[in-house]
Amino acid sequence: MPAITLQQYDPDNRTLNELGDKERTDRAKDIDTRWRWYYGAHPDVLKVVQGQVNDNVKLNLCGRGTDRLLEFIGHPTDLVVDTDAPDAEDSASAEDDETVTPEQQVINDVYAVAIKPILPEMQLVTLVAGHSFIRVWVDENGDIQAAGIDPKAVSVYWNAGTGSQRQPLFYRIQWTDGDKAYRQDIVPRWLQSPDPQFDQDSTWDVYEFESKGAKWNLTGETNLPETFCPVIELRNKVAPFEYYGQTQLSDDVCNLNNSVNFLSTNTARIIRYHAHPRTIGEGVDAAKVNVTSIEGFFTVPEGAKVYNLEMQSDLASSMAMLQQLKGEFFATMRVTDVSSIKD
Repeated sequence: MPAITLQQYDPDNRTLNELGDKERTDRAKDIDTRWRWYYGAHPDVLKVVQGQVNDNVKLNLCGRGTDRLLEFIGHPTDLVVDTDAPDAEDSASAEDDETVTPEQQVINDVYAVAIKPILPEMQLVTLVAGHSFIRVWVDENGDIQAAGIDPKAVSVYWNAGTGSQRQPLFYRIQWTDGDKAYRQDIVPRWLQSPDPQFDQDSTWDVYEFESKGAKWNLTGETNLPETFCPVIELRNKVAPFEYYGQTQLSDDVCNLNNSVNFLSTNTARIIRYHAHPRTIGEGVDAAKVNVTSIEGFFTVPEGAKVYNLEMQSDLASSMAMLQQLKGEFFATMRVTDVSSIKD
């Protein structure tokens, strides 16, 4: 969502709703494109004629590089409460039970029970989509739950006045199921007052809407007792004065993969057409070519010239260029191409 100046939450603000819808649609298309590159569903670099061989070769460097980066990053073993205490590092340690603060214990429980199991999946989403969201809540039994949210469904309305600080005002999750559309607005209590003052201890409300046409109808409201934000964000490659993180599979990375596919495809096509020498006969009447009793031996008329048409190159320059493009790809991704490592 573009940065906005909002004094009070209004679910029927037409301007903000239209801005959010446009941004969500554009981001969903872009995220779908990045996922196709990750899964190897790359565009054909050569047109395929119906009934003919498909010579397109697709090397999924985007998927390989992203997985390599994910393995390199790993995931944290614990989260530490940020505090101004002089001995903050010792008192916030998740391993020393005698010095764990009540705040740190809450963080430990939330992370171990709810967040850690889904973190690898959401880290992958973050690398591909650039931004991911985890919804945290306490169920009716008092247990902490968490689930990842598809970033294609999420819009964040954030404060224009905070610049690079990126202060979110409220979250909107919107999706469709059949002919119905559903929406959740997750809004801090302070933003619903006529004269809002930012309160760090503000609680949050969740509003449920349904729509079968142009009008949204409020179907439910939940007042969350917790003061923490129920949405956790993971951001990749922060861009100045932009809210959402940037995908690891940026346009330059995908274009490099496309160039690798193009060179690989053309090289493979050359090899397919010229892998076997073609025999050429000059001054030969095909009817006068006789098969002998010796396997694979033919006789031709006197004076005829027979020779093999072979490639004059082993495509060394093409293969060198392919390796250079792959090297540029993995350098741009900032990971090591394991195929380049020699024993």
